[in-house]
Amino acid sequence: MSQLVCNDNDTVFHYCSADAFLNIYRTGKIWLSRCDFMNDSLECKILDSALKKFLEQKALQEENEEFVGYSKAWLGGTLVLEEHAKPFIACFSRCHDTLSQWRGYGAGGYGFAVGYSVSEIKSNIEEINNEYDEENKDPARFLKLFAEDVKYTEKENPELHDERMRGHFSELFSTNILSDFMFQVRRDQAFLKSDSFHEEFEYRIVAVTDAIKSLSGLSELKFRTSPNGAIIPYYELVMPAPCRIVIGPKNPLGAEQLNYMLWRIEEKRAVDCEKSKLTYI
Repeated sequence: MSQLVCNDNDTVFHYCSADAFLNIYRTGKIWLSRCDFMNDSLECKILDSALKKFLEQKALQEENEEFVGYSKAWLGGTLVLEEHAKPFIACFSRCHDTLSQWRGYGAGGYGFAVGYSVSEIKSNIEEINNEYDEENKDPARFLKLFAEDVKYTEKENPELHDERMRGHFSELFSTNILSDFMFQVRRDQAFLKSDSFHEEFEYRIVAVTDAIKSLSGLSELKFRTSPNGAIIPYYELVMPAPCRIVIGPKNPLGAEQLNYMLWRIEEKRAVDCEKSKLTYI
């Protein structure tokens, strides 16, 4: 019986096309795209049902006028998540050679999977967060980068799920002011997905930001077009050097060929290159 080829170590993989791979390798950067342009209709919305019930209850009980007003506006449909507050996401997988990942994200098997050290990713974003905290003096501007594994919703009764999440919201609200509470909810939403995506074993870098000027590791907000005509907001994030590269099963390149080409592009260090073991043609 076949099993997913996944890692229990320090490496996560970003599946991409050949064009994207060359851009990543040449620039050392990865794109963080805004959550409402991802391939999941419930992206950053999976807690909305439980949040609605929690806010309905709080709107009746809470004495804080700001929270009551916010709750009523959200429940009445007159308040949407501010454009500047929507999370930006870069996606990786714990699996380095999975057919569904090649089909969905690796150009149908013609692309590449770029491997990064998790410990180096965490060290990198900690430096960026610290730089922002030191340089930024405007409290209306914010930046927080996070990196961790995605959690998948359990296959349970929706009412039980909502009840469990309302308990989580109560814990968050008990120690936070309104703005901090909503920030934490946005963060939680960005790391929670439907169980139907569980085989992706996804790891994410998430930016919750309203930073205007660029930092040494994070660009200013940029825009690109997609094949369906959408204009997608994104940030470029400086990444640590890749530690491993997997060549897609349909890609004609061999490991030695790729090693030579990468050495000609970037002579500073060697990268482990290998060919996919899948027989997908």
